[in-house]
Amino acid sequence: MAASTISASFRLAAACYALFAQRQVLGLRKSEPDHAWPWNLRWWKPGDARSALVKAGALILAEIEPLDHQEQKATHV
Repeated sequence: MAASTISASFRLAAACYALFAQRQVLGLRKSEPDHAWPWNLRWWKPGDARSALVKAGALILAEIEPLDHQEQKATHV
């Protein structure tokens, strides 16, 4: 799987976890992921709203770190 495909999957999964958390906060107890969930449904394990936000944050951080490394390389050349 190409890096750009993995990156897109991480962004979609982060969005799904964040949307789940928002629904929980609003009292909407829908437990299945948003239709954009990029992976097999057996991988969907949001937990409670906080857990879902932690997972969303981790996936977003995984997206940010490579960008930071690329920027550091570009400025140190």
